[in-house]
Amino acid sequence: MSKAKFFASDTFFYLRIFLVIGLIYLILVFFVTKLTAMLEKKLLVPGFDFSHIK
Repeated sequence: MSKAKFFASDTFFYLRIFLVIGLIYLILVFFVTKLTAMLEKKLLVPGFDFSHIK
């Protein structure tokens, strides 16, 4: 994040820089969320789920 601030202040492209950083973060979070959901389904132990508690 500090490198993005440095580059933005050097080039004055604040909006573009932070939009690209935000998009990269969104893509990473999306794939990590999907990966953990797949892993959770694969490692599910019958009788030890908490899906009935809400």
